[in-house]
Amino acid sequence: MRELFFEEKAQAGAVFRLMVDSIIMFVVLVIIVAAIYQFQQMRTSISTKEFNELVLSAINTPSGEVIESSRALFFPSGKGYTSTALSALTGKDPASFNFESNLAGAKISDDKSSITFEQPVEAEVYALCKPYHPDVPCQTGCGQDMVSVDGSDICQPQGCVEICCRISFGKALKKETDTVDGYCG
Repeated sequence: MRELFFEEKAQAGAVFRLMVDSIIMFVVLVIIVAAIYQFQQMRTSISTKEFNELVLSAINTPSGEVIESSRALFFPSGKGYTSTALSALTGKDPASFNFESNLAGAKISDDKSSITFEQPVEAEVYALCKPYHPDVPCQTGCGQDMVSVDGSDICQPQGCVEICCRISFGKALKKETDTVDGYCG
């Protein structure tokens, strides 16, 4: 009888030990998942910062030279950029920016003014900016298809920009030395 008592106690101890091991494994799993999530957030943050620096660098040197990201950047599912957001970042007209991509997970709007990532994407990013044509300045006399600048009598053609930038995801751009005639497209 005494042996049966010790056997039951041993079985109860094994169940208790299994429960404690399960709790420890669950805590370790939660820590691992949290670390993976944190690394993913850091990766996205670093890529966003490098993308913004790339765009600013291209805007500040509108020579037609292609500026390439130093490494592949990560864009999570649902992330996107618009020409309006880049305008806020750079102070340039939203019409100055066009997006391009050859990535399966990237969706470009019909007017090329926005890009949205429908799945996580890791890709090189290229930026190319060039100035408007110096012989065809944006600001001209008012006429048909002209818009007033700040409500004054100085007008410019609608869609006329000082600089034209192409931002490409995964698709290498070639150097362009020609200036644009004040319009991106």
